Amino acid sequence: MSELSTQTVQEPAEGGAMESHDAEKPDMSHVSQIVPTIEPTFAVCSAPNRCREFAAAVGYKEAQIPTLLMAKAMGLTDLELIYDSELLKQVRKNFFEGLG
Repeated sequence: MSELSTQTVQEPAEGGAMESHDAEKPDMSHVSQIVPTIEPTFAVCSAPNRCREFAAAVGYKEAQIPTLLMAKAMGLTDLELIYDSELLKQVRKNFFEGLG
């Protein structure tokens, strides 16, 4: 498994949030400072991400449709960027101009 995709997670902290033991490994906020990223959000329950309730809810049948729809949307976005090199250039240009 890639070092970028591995992370050690501890038990949920007070309030139910789970914190990473390994702050040196990048998460989306770190990666998005270097390259353009998208991080769509969607609800499968009323609990916030990275808590026990959310972790349990993602396993329910009701969570599968919104999860699959989001995965398809991300995949189609990727394909559009792969096949439209001008769009990809514009995304990169906008990203790097925004850093300045």
